[in-house]
Amino acid sequence: MKVLVVDVGGTHIKILATGKKEKREFASGPSLTAQRMVSRVRKLAEDWKYQAVSIGFPGPVLHNRPVAEPRNLGGGWMGFDFEEAFKRPTKIVNDAAMQALGSYRSGKMLFLGLGTGLGSTLIADGILEPMELGHLPYKKGTYEDYVGVRGLRQFGKTKWAATRRRRRCAIDCRAGADRCCDRGRQRQQIERDATRLQSGRQFQRVYRRISHVGGRRQAGLREWSRL
Repeated sequence: MKVLVVDVGGTHIKILATGKKEKREFASGPSLTAQRMVSRVRKLAEDWKYQAVSIGFPGPVLHNRPVAEPRNLGGGWMGFDFEEAFKRPTKIVNDAAMQALGSYRSGKMLFLGLGTGLGSTLIADGILEPMELGHLPYKKGTYEDYVGVRGLRQFGKTKWAATRRRRRCAIDCRAGADRCCDRGRQRQQIERDATRLQSGRQFQRVYRRISHVGGRRQAGLREWSRL
């Protein structure tokens, strides 16, 4: 089965399909509604063949449907019929949960998705639990306000980076995970290592293995393999 995986983010929408090597993307933001997202995705993937769709949604999901509107996007997500819109079977899961599932191997793992906001998921012995830690109160706002893009714009890079390190260590200790998968840290490390790789193709292979969308592609296929 060929699956189209859609990563719905607060800054970009990224898509990748089974058998494809390069992702495609377009900008998102406060004006992007669910209907507009589907229309743009279908147009962007019109030359790809796929039989099902997996969506990583930036918010809580219950029974394959969003139960709250995303904070960084437009409205119309709750109650929207994604299967009817895509004309294909569609599975929806919290975006951090999808990325965590794609990175999980065994034991207990805490996933922190440091991007536009803060996504978080804990997996314990194969049981997946999205946590939504980013919306918990912290100082004069929430964790997401300090470690996400809003924090970077407000505090500057040096103070923002120090806050991210402190919050990550505190969450690691409280969660009691065997390991922590930090999406933001993974991507920064890969980008630094790129200068040491002589082959551009080699870099692309390494990047795809652990990149933001690559993990979602793996997770999306795992989700559909359970049907």
